[in-house]
Amino acid sequence: MLSAQGRGLEAVGQYTAALAQFPDWLPALSELAWLRATHPDSRVRDAREAVSLAERARALANGKDLTSLDVLAAAYAAAGRFDEAVVSARSALDLLGSGQSELNERYALYQQRRPYLDTQGHGPVRAVP
Repeated sequence: MLSAQGRGLEAVGQYTAALAQFPDWLPALSELAWLRATHPDSRVRDAREAVSLAERARALANGKDLTSLDVLAAAYAAAGRFDEAVVSARSALDLLGSGQSELNERYALYQQRRPYLDTQGHGPVRAVP
């Protein structure tokens, strides 16, 4: 919510505090990694931290969580690791199955060796329960 209100740095602080108490909380890991990878404000972005958080989230989810894979792809792209971003996005697309998604657009960006900035505040793709 803070990020959507343009308060990205405050959102980072809140997620960081939450993870200090609950270090394996997958949604907080993914959300903080997403902010660090894709936030339009460069003061919020930190590609190295985004990759670290996203890799941890992927490991906790055993590589089978759509959101974690999407976030990891964005983090890799933010860090200039486009080949890995493409692989992670492809894995997420395979889990997603058919249908159009913003993930398809991000996948195309990574193939073009371009990172994604979440200027609309859409967040990562989430599995439909």
